[in-house]
Amino acid sequence: MTTAWGKVVQENRKEILQCWNAAALSLFSDKTTSPLIGDALSEGMAEILDGIDQIGEGLENGVNNITRILAIQPFAPSGAMSVFFSLKHIILETARKAPEHYSLDDEETIRFLTRIDEIILMAFDRYMMHREKLYQLKVEETRNRMYMALRRAGE
Repeated sequence: MTTAWGKVVQENRKEILQCWNAAALSLFSDKTTSPLIGDALSEGMAEILDGIDQIGEGLENGVNNITRILAIQPFAPSGAMSVFFSLKHIILETARKAPEHYSLDDEETIRFLTRIDEIILMAFDRYMMHREKLYQLKVEETRNRMYMALRRAGE
């Protein structure tokens, strides 16, 4: 990571990851939260944090894994995307806690905010792709049931 924001993320990775994971898990009800969901979210989030400075396979894989989990939940799209918006606030707050340690000028802040917005847009595209696939599977399942019911009725 080469940018000042990348250094903030790198030096505070564990704290950012914990806060971000907690924010994401707060969306889930106790009934739907399982250790597997928490682990999968944490793994995807770690990939995003590791690749936050550049577009690469790790970042895209992390976004894809998180949005796949969110797409099957009964959240509104805005609720699902709030996971990614919370990252912006967590990193900003982390940087503000130690302003003397990081030299973040306005230009660097704008670059960071733009980068997070790019990640959010990528996440929304992936989320909608997964949702579309889910609905396609539901339509195919309904069609197959109707076919089988008609076939049994004709026998």
